[in-house]
Amino acid sequence: MSPFDCVDHDILLSRLQSRFGLDGAVLAWIRSFLSDRTQRVCFGGRLSAEIALIFGVPQGSVLGPLLFLLYTAELFDITASLGLTGHSYADDTQVYISAPVVESQQAAVRLAECIERLDRWMGQNGLKLNAEKTQLMWLGLRHQLAKLTTSQLPLPTTTSSSTADIVSTANDLGVVLDSQLTMTTHVSSACRAGFFPATSVAVSSPISDDRGDTCLSFGLH
Repeated sequence: MSPFDCVDHDILLSRLQSRFGLDGAVLAWIRSFLSDRTQRVCFGGRLSAEIALIFGVPQGSVLGPLLFLLYTAELFDITASLGLTGHSYADDTQVYISAPVVESQQAAVRLAECIERLDRWMGQNGLKLNAEKTQLMWLGLRHQLAKLTTSQLPLPTTTSSSTADIVSTANDLGVVLDSQLTMTTHVSSACRAGFFPATSVAVSSPISDDRGDTCLSFGLH
């Protein structure tokens, strides 16, 4: 289930009013936008009964992702309270901390505490932190990275306790980042992705136009 489907309408409307000052006609418009939505499922050629939706924001709309970001804005209060920064794109969130190499252990502890508090907040607001997709990457120069000793980050979530391995590359919204920000991995990946279409150029047999000249056409598949 997508996080967009888990947004509690009552919490969202209350937060829009108390935190962002939306009231009157504007709040009524948003309530109308969320209300009276129904859903049914087709499986095996048969439709299920129609049910009213009391959770979720429409993902295919312009307003839906914006409402989700407003719903989760308190996440950044948590990160800021611990001296960390972050940003989100829809339901994808990154948290950052900057520290000297000699303080990497303390930085990892603060990051783990931040994740624990974010997970607790999510549980209280109908969301769930996906520990399996949580990754940790150190960014720095080669000689700085060689001095790091932290290889895993504990993830004590409300549902389980696991660890996040330190990765050397990560896919961030289609861009493959590496720990030294050289972009080498991303360039190689893009070249590989373009290699197959380039080798699949199909050249048609020569044809003649009205003037009797030979023309050559080709296409990418």
